[in-house]
Amino acid sequence: MNTHLYEIKSIPERLEANPYFTGKGITICVIDSGFYYHPDLTKPVNRILTIKDIATPQRKDSYYKYPHNDNWHGMMTSIVAAGNGSLSNGRYRSIAPNANLVLLRVKTVLGISATNISRGIRWAIENKERYNIRIINLSITDDYPLPAKESIVSIAAEEAFEKGIVVVAAAGNNPNAPLKQPASSPNVITVGGIVDNYSQNTTGIKLYHSTYGKTLDNLYKPEILAPADFIPSPILPGSEKESDAEILFEVLNLPEEKIDAFAKKHKHIINFQRLFGKRNNISLKEKAMRMIAEMKLIDPNYMTGDGTSLAAPIVCSVIAQMLEVNPHLSPQNVRDILIDTAVHLKNRPAIRQGAGVINPKAAVNSAEISTSKPVIDHQNSPVIDYEKNIMIFRFKDSNATRVNLCGTFNNWDKNSFMLRKRRAGWWMIELPLLKQGKFFYKYLVDSTKWEIDRLNPIKEPDPFNGFNSVVEIK
Repeated sequence: MNTHLYEIKSIPERLEANPYFTGKGITICVIDSGFYYHPDLTKPVNRILTIKDIATPQRKDSYYKYPHNDNWHGMMTSIVAAGNGSLSNGRYRSIAPNANLVLLRVKTVLGISATNISRGIRWAIENKERYNIRIINLSITDDYPLPAKESIVSIAAEEAFEKGIVVVAAAGNNPNAPLKQPASSPNVITVGGIVDNYSQNTTGIKLYHSTYGKTLDNLYKPEILAPADFIPSPILPGSEKESDAEILFEVLNLPEEKIDAFAKKHKHIINFQRLFGKRNNISLKEKAMRMIAEMKLIDPNYMTGDGTSLAAPIVCSVIAQMLEVNPHLSPQNVRDILIDTAVHLKNRPAIRQGAGVINPKAAVNSAEISTSKPVIDHQNSPVIDYEKNIMIFRFKDSNATRVNLCGTFNNWDKNSFMLRKRRAGWWMIELPLLKQGKFFYKYLVDSTKWEIDRLNPIKEPDPFNGFNSVVEIK
């Protein structure tokens, strides 16, 4: 019997992800409010390497085998990141259905604190080698914004980045709210959302009501966008919602001649009374259809969810594919590839979309052909040396044949300030130190393509719905 009311695409179908890589051998650490041993993660093989309660260390493992309201959010994000769709015969699988998981619970009865988030991140750092943790997903947030140097969450996130872990965070769901850590942390990949209506046509894509803008460290977030609406998500097994879904879909799929007998048989069941008690002359089947739509149910085991909490683990699943095909990628390599391959949305504000919409297939292809290894000479650009009175700009593009530095300091001249090609695709130019002031610049690659400075996190919107890199001489 077909129990599906809506034809909801899986995320791999929706984003046309590479079907040949599944995140195998890569571990995603999900730090969230709570978890559950869901079949999409445990069957046919249990891919949950461990569950740790950072906030309540004495909590026993058996807690996660039973439904609790606190389990739902983390269960949802972990399955969007790495679920194999076991309860849907693989239909609602993630982009990385073979990735392993480490699940860290950080919620107490008082909520989620910065202290426990930072403890979770540091636990992941300490156990990176033991579990091969390459990615951290944070679909949670601190209570109020702080500069990165004053936030224990940001300090921990930056340490994870330096130790070789890609850190991904949900931007938040309020465009009028300030960005808070970890989403505001400098080297965290912050994910905003889109509403795409299952279309690959970028002209029809709308921006989700994500949090965005300038952080207290003068950085613009998010870096990238992913679907944040109508995401196939699991219903918590054993919950009241699961019982409701079972009844509603049973009614929906009953032959008309059996509906009256079914209603008579179940009229004393509390859930049945609650769902169908006041029909106002509406047929049982029609009421079931309305309730299924209101509750955003897909079938007895799945519903649709929304929010940047789900967009972030989608990005994690793509990163798991990238690291599967090329384990040598550093967090900076991953970040650069995601940004370089993203699809920029025309006529959408740059400050709301960052680089644009994630492009899983292009990102994996780029990761596969990348010769990058963790770079020990990576540093911010430009390098400003006040003692020697010089500044050094560095840019990497192995395929470029010409790179020019253009900015307000040379009236955006496209022919002056030509960079010299160095080893491993690096380009460099050394200039006399500019006078005191704030300057905007970009690189012009092969006389046709404008690029911001990927090694410089400071940027400002330009007049063309993009960004300029910024250097300030004090």
